[in-house]
Amino acid sequence: MKTNRQQFLNKILISEEFAHSENLKKLLTYLVNCSLEDKTAKETQIAVDVFERDLTDSNQDSTIVRVNIHNLRKKLNHYYLTEGKDDQLQFIIPKGRYKVEFIKHEKTKQTPPTGRMYFYFFSILAILTIILFFTFKTFYGSEKSVTTKSAVWKNIIGNEKPTMIVLGDYFFYREMDSTLEKELVIRNYDINSPGDFENFMEAHPTEQSKYKPAGFSYLGYSTPFVLKDLLPVFHQEHDIEICLMSEFNNRYLQQYNIIFVGLYKTMGLFKTYFQHSAFTVDDRNNILRINDSLGNEVKNFSQNGQVENVHDDYAIAAKFPGPNHNSIFLFSSFHDSGLIECIKTFTTPALLKKTCAEIKSTCGDIPNNFEVLIKVVGANRTDINSEILHINRLNPEINYWAIN
Repeated sequence: MKTNRQQFLNKILISEEFAHSENLKKLLTYLVNCSLEDKTAKETQIAVDVFERDLTDSNQDSTIVRVNIHNLRKKLNHYYLTEGKDDQLQFIIPKGRYKVEFIKHEKTKQTPPTGRMYFYFFSILAILTIILFFTFKTFYGSEKSVTTKSAVWKNIIGNEKPTMIVLGDYFFYREMDSTLEKELVIRNYDINSPGDFENFMEAHPTEQSKYKPAGFSYLGYSTPFVLKDLLPVFHQEHDIEICLMSEFNNRYLQQYNIIFVGLYKTMGLFKTYFQHSAFTVDDRNNILRINDSLGNEVKNFSQNGQVENVHDDYAIAAKFPGPNHNSIFLFSSFHDSGLIECIKTFTTPALLKKTCAEIKSTCGDIPNNFEVLIKVVGANRTDINSEILHINRLNPEINYWAIN
């Protein structure tokens, strides 16, 4: 068994992911060797043995160990999404421990999402009632087959893998304000899941007593409307899971076809798509850019008008390969109005037929992998009308999970 684990360790060490990370390779080797001897490495000992510290500054030693453990976990997670996706043995470093666990990876085994995956607010009953009513109505409507047989959905509905709908939600954490003697709820663009929060705490150990998870997240206004239009696309016999982005586990990328629905700022790891797209998004300033093949900006679009009144929104629908012979279908925008109209464009029979015609006119056929930019005019978070601005065929040979 030790020989088998050593073989997988060697495979990681010579991978492209770890090619330029000598400290992380040294740290991983050290932790694996300790684990094989059934020892749990101590923080101070790691500082001495791996980073050659002399223990004169224990705070600095703790920081360098925690930062590098944080970076090692990120490297391993990405390695198992790319080069190591077929590894039968995976190395996991649990949060709060300096020991490697060796987990057998079975590609056919599906782990359904657990935890708080649906809704966290009192409005759950009203939302589900709307969804169930329209789902039942549409499943038995005569137009159902128009959407389900469309070429844009075929490699998801016709795929043997089940489908997971991932809803972009907003993660919050708490801070006690000693001056006001009140607890503040904080939303940080860069922290959008419990895992992100734990990583932030590990990278900033001096802040550990200051913050704690809020214990809830927030789903946007568009959620019931997009689910009402999206769920009827699937046959009753097609397996569907629903998960919040803040609860999303990287393992799901191996097990499911993924449909992400949410605003750009809630995309989390799905933002890696933009590294291989003709589009780039500045979600802080509501600017979307179209780039040429060299990455030079050709044109940009920015929000015109206020969300509470008539305004422009820019939505993207993109379908591209997942890391394990699966498909990712991404729907995103700056505001709720764009997201609602984007979903309608690919689920409402009349709009879908028009969209397919435009894709075919641009690409010559309807490819399995494409991206579409849609301009939406909305008012008070509701869509009014839309037009397709740009269509691009995506290369299926690109590794969309490789971080540049």
